[in-house]
Amino acid sequence: MSERSPRAGTPIPAGTPGTPIAAGTAGTKERASVAGAVRADWLKWMPAIAVTAVFASVFTVVIRRSELLAGERTLTRWFSELDVAGVRTVVDILDFISDDAVAPVVFVLIIPVVWLAWGRYAALTYFATGAITALTRITDLASRPRPTDDLQWTEAVFGSGGYPSGHVIYGVLVFGTLAYLAGRYMAPGRRRVALRALFVILVVTMGPARLINLDHWAMDIVGSYLLALPFFLTALWVHPRLPGWLSGAPRLRTLIGANRTPWLPSPAVAMDQSPPDTTWTHPRTPERKDRT
Repeated sequence: MSERSPRAGTPIPAGTPGTPIAAGTAGTKERASVAGAVRADWLKWMPAIAVTAVFASVFTVVIRRSELLAGERTLTRWFSELDVAGVRTVVDILDFISDDAVAPVVFVLIIPVVWLAWGRYAALTYFATGAITALTRITDLASRPRPTDDLQWTEAVFGSGGYPSGHVIYGVLVFGTLAYLAGRYMAPGRRRVALRALFVILVVTMGPARLINLDHWAMDIVGSYLLALPFFLTALWVHPRLPGWLSGAPRLRTLIGANRTPWLPSPAVAMDQSPPDTTWTHPRTPERKDRT
């Protein structure tokens, strides 16, 4: 079976590139490819987010139904007695920047820095993720008192307990997000490596610092890291995909600055996204001019 070309009238075998049948076939294959990418992306991210959320919830239930877990007092004592050169200085710095009065100021002051360096969309991602920390100020998820100087379990005072640790969740969501944004928007080099390393160190050491100061029991810290992880993973999943999801709403996309974001999805991340604008330029670079 064959079709005739509208121009020359010569027979063209069915399935030849450029014919309606071939175009339809190509379109079907393209849609199937995109659908496969969507499934691959969900299978890559959703299980990790769901598992960490369930794990954090189960751990919280266990914490709520018990007092100190096996070995918790010993582990807390080991950290509180840790005496290594420079540790106390690091702990004091972390305690200062995460203090209830200082942390909000630090958080707000970083917003314009992120905006100027990496754009409005990056600043909105940083703000939205970091603002989740405010939920820890609403209520305690478990009635666990803070440890005394001699590591005794006392009666918990609702609203001033130790679970979860707002300082740890603040560290993960604020400094973890900054580490991600630095890796996404900064050019490869020593500056990017150094800055990301600094943020990761802040995230990792925030928990032990709270133990050294005897502000929390060991399982308070573990649970806080677990609770922060699903929110952090969700932010990492949403940020590079939101510009594509908003391709049908150009005004909203422009409003949040997503139209100028250098999101470069891999084939497995092509879900629901339109191709990146090839005329995009970073806010700090001159606009590209088409060659004639």
